[in-house]
Amino acid sequence: MDAVSAADAALATNRSQVIDIVLGTVFVSSGLTLTACAIAAIRSGRSHPRLVGVWSAMYRLQTLDQAPLVLAVLPHVLQSATRCVSMAVTYLLLVSALCA
Repeated sequence: MDAVSAADAALATNRSQVIDIVLGTVFVSSGLTLTACAIAAIRSGRSHPRLVGVWSAMYRLQTLDQAPLVLAVLPHVLQSATRCVSMAVTYLLLVSALCA
């Protein structure tokens, strides 16, 4: 009986993280798309909010690197670098938000 309840608890935990993973992936991909559009606008000379895409991608990347399910599937080399990436994203997020 304990094995079934442990499996149910693990399933509930994974279900709660799925929403964060899906939203994080959507925001990271849309942020990268907005960044690409901003780069194209810079080259063509039109004005465009340049850092909105970068801010959106970094904001959700910060959420993704806190999800234990995402960290569990990363290779060991990337798992050890998540603290440094999280710290760098936190500082760069502030800079990006202030410049936008």
